[in-house]
Amino acid sequence: MSAREAPLLISRICSAWRAIALRTPSLWASLHIPVEFILKRPEQRIQAIPHWLQRSGALPLSLSLEFPRKTTELSVEDLDAISILINYVAESAGRWEKLVVSNLSEATVGLARAEAPLLQSFEGAGPVSVLNRMDRLFGAPSLRTLIVRLEVDRPHTGQSFTPPFHQWDNLAHLTVNSDHTRVALKPAKVLTLLQQCPRLASFHFRPNAAQDWDQYTGLKPIPLLHLESLILIGPQTLDLRSVRRLLDTLDVPNLRQLHIPTTTSTGQNIRLEFGSLPALQDLRIQLPSFTREMVLVTLGSLLNLTKLIVWTRGNASWAWDDDFAPLDPNSGATIGFESCSSADLVQLLTPSLNGGIVLCPKLQILEFDDCTSVTKETLEQFIWERIDLGVGFRRLAVVNFQQHSLFSPDETETFRSRGVELLWPLSPWGAEADDWSRVTPWTGLSEAYNWEHGSNIH
Repeated sequence: MSAREAPLLISRICSAWRAIALRTPSLWASLHIPVEFILKRPEQRIQAIPHWLQRSGALPLSLSLEFPRKTTELSVEDLDAISILINYVAESAGRWEKLVVSNLSEATVGLARAEAPLLQSFEGAGPVSVLNRMDRLFGAPSLRTLIVRLEVDRPHTGQSFTPPFHQWDNLAHLTVNSDHTRVALKPAKVLTLLQQCPRLASFHFRPNAAQDWDQYTGLKPIPLLHLESLILIGPQTLDLRSVRRLLDTLDVPNLRQLHIPTTTSTGQNIRLEFGSLPALQDLRIQLPSFTREMVLVTLGSLLNLTKLIVWTRGNASWAWDDDFAPLDPNSGATIGFESCSSADLVQLLTPSLNGGIVLCPKLQILEFDDCTSVTKETLEQFIWERIDLGVGFRRLAVVNFQQHSLFSPDETETFRSRGVELLWPLSPWGAEADDWSRVTPWTGLSEAYNWEHGSNIH
C-alpha cells in the first residue's frame, strides 16, 4: 500500500499508465496491510482496501496483515477500525491463496470465521489460544503450507496447540515454532502430527526439550516417503539421545536436509549413524554435543553429504530458556565432556590428516560459526585436498563477526580461481543470509521496510 512501489507508483506516472494499471488485475492481486500505518488515518486508508481488492478482479489473492504487537493498549476507536478492516478483508476470503498474519490476538479473531476454500498457504504468529480458533483456515481443503509461531498466553492457560490434524493428509510443508518450551511440541504431539501428515515434504519444529523420548522406543517407524527436510528449530533443542529416538520413529528414505542443533552432551557417547538416510545432503550439527569419535561415526555414514553446517557454541542472544547443561565458558562444551573441536573436525575431513580416509566424499560447502581453533595451514590443506578430490568443493564459510579472515585478498582470489569461495565473516544466520532479507511477494520491498516514512495510499 505504498505509493513508492507498484502498482500505485505505476498509476502515478501519467493518465495512460494509470488506465493500464487499473485495467490489469494481476497488479492488485497482492497486498500488504501494515495496520499501525492504517490506524494513523483510518477513515481514508481503510476505505482504500476494498477498492484495491476490487481492482484484482477474480484472481487469487496473496495478503499480508501486520497487526500491532500490543492490541490490549489500543483505544476503542482503534479496535473498531481493526474490526472494520478485518470485515473488508474477509469479504475476499473466497479468493485467498496465501495469507500471512503477524501478531494475532483477541482483536483479530474475526479472521477465524472466514471460509477460504482456495487457501494454499497460511503463516501466522500469536498466542496458542488464538491459533487454536483458526480451525477453518487450518482446515482449508487446498492448504499445502502452514507456518505458525506459538506464543504463550498471558496469563499462561496451559493450552497446547490442537489444530485439525485429521484434515492435513495433503499438507506438504509444516513449520511449528514457539517462543517458549511451555508451548513447544511434545513427543506425543509430534508423532500424532506426523502420522496424520503422510505427504509432508518439509517439517520444521521446536521440540519440547523437557520431554523424554525414551518411552517411544520400539515403535513401528512412521512412513514419510515424501519428507525431504527435517529441521529442529533451536538454537539448542534435544540431546543426541532424544534425536536418535526421534529418527528411529521415522521412515524417511528421501530425507535430504537435517538440522539438529542439539544441547550439549551430558557425557554419554551416542552413536548417531545415518545409514538409513542415503539421500541426506545437508546437515547441521552442534559440535559440542559430539566427541571426536562420535563425529567420525556420524560423518562416516554420510556418503552423499554436500553441505555441512557446524556450530561450536550457543549464542546467548538466541537462548530462550536456561534449561541446558552447564557449559565451559571457553570451549562451549559441557563440563567434563571432551567435545570435538573445529580443529578436530577439519582434520577428520582432510584425508591426509585422517589416515587417508575420505569422510563426506561429495562435500561442497562447509560452514562454521567459529573456527578460531583451526590454523591457517590446516585450513589450506583441507581446501586443497578437497579441490583435488574433484567433486566440486566450492565454499568455506565462517560466520563469526569477531574473527578476521586468515587469508589475504590474493590468497582468496587464488582459491576463487579454482572455484572455491572463502566467505568471512557472514551474517550469524549463515552463508545464505540474503534469503532472510528477501523481498516479499506483496510489497516488493524488504520485510524490514519502515512503513512510518513515505508510505501512502491513494
